[in-house]
Amino acid sequence: MTRRQRQIRRRQRAGKGVQRGFMVMLGTLVVVAFLSALTIVGYIVGITATAPGIDSLRPIDKGATSAVYASNGKRLGFIQND
Repeated sequence: MTRRQRQIRRRQRAGKGVQRGFMVMLGTLVVVAFLSALTIVGYIVGITATAPGIDSLRPIDKGATSAVYASNGKRLGFIQND
């Protein structure tokens, strides 16, 4: 094997190491993205399973507005119940 052939072979092997590292990083990224998506979907399914049905929801009764009067009977203002 000539010196030139050895140099070419070394360069080819070095390139494969970079490609292999890139593929490992890409594979790890894909797995992490897939697990994240599954976690989000699981969280949404869990929330919707425990939420009450829309038919059972009713509006909240906020009560009436109160009027405030002074000792002489003059109206001072209103207190709204929020």
